[in-house]
Amino acid sequence: ALRPRRPEGVKVVDAGLAVLTNRRLVLLGGRGRRDWAYGRMTGLSHDPGAPVTLIQVLDRRRTSGLLLPTGAAADFRFTLTLAFADAIEQRAAVVAELDELIAEHTAARPERPAVLTPAQARVTALVPGGRRTVAVGAALALIVPAMLIESNPPTRAGSERAAAATPGATGTPAPPHVAPAVQVRPSTSPEPSRVRPAPPRGTPQPPVERRCGAPANPFGYDFCDGQRIRRPAAGVCDWFECVPGFWSDRGWLVQCRDGSISRTGGQRDVCAGHKGLRRTVWR
Repeated sequence: ALRPRRPEGVKVVDAGLAVLTNRRLVLLGGRGRRDWAYGRMTGLSHDPGAPVTLIQVLDRRRTSGLLLPTGAAADFRFTLTLAFADAIEQRAAVVAELDELIAEHTAARPERPAVLTPAQARVTALVPGGRRTVAVGAALALIVPAMLIESNPPTRAGSERAAAATPGATGTPAPPHVAPAVQVRPSTSPEPSRVRPAPPRGTPQPPVERRCGAPANPFGYDFCDGQRIRRPAAGVCDWFECVPGFWSDRGWLVQCRDGSISRTGGQRDVCAGHKGLRRTVWR
């Protein structure tokens, strides 16, 4: 597709009517008449992106040519090329090249697809919605059993006992008897108290997570010591108060004096605009 533009370095000097004869190309412009005789031409050059045709003539130093209307450029170029080929006795070569281009175009022409009958249609075409409905149904068939298995975890062997379903005296069926997970042998000892006894003194208590004032978080970040954090977790701002533009910095994780955290550790402008550096966040 040609665009009505003028290439760089091309200057318009006149405008008028271009006429092609069997001997020359004539431009009847406002400044007079300008001729290009085919016998004195040394070559033609058609711009592939603009409707410009350049012509080199033996007795002229500068290359001249025509800027054509976009709609008329194709026919004009074809006629001018054929006339120039006649003048230099190369018409047969031009026609042979055109025949080769037509043969390549015919060989590359796509074949017309065959028309299928309803009996040859795919199975998915018989379902409303086509492939999308089949894909959704297959996904549900895989998801539902997975959900049932997840909602009913397996129990240990021997923890359940089958009971025969016998009709009771009343209309309300009795619940099935389920054996305890741990079998308790009967003994003559008195029934143990239901109150859990207090742990004896000296029993070790579970260690308290050390954070040194840092908020509770699932990443193990604290203000004590450890390793500097240059690549914090994606959800760190859900547990800490991050400064604006937190992810655009490239330092390690620090806490500013206003309580917010920043990624400006190791930089000159650490915690700039947030009252300065307070401490480093460790992992």
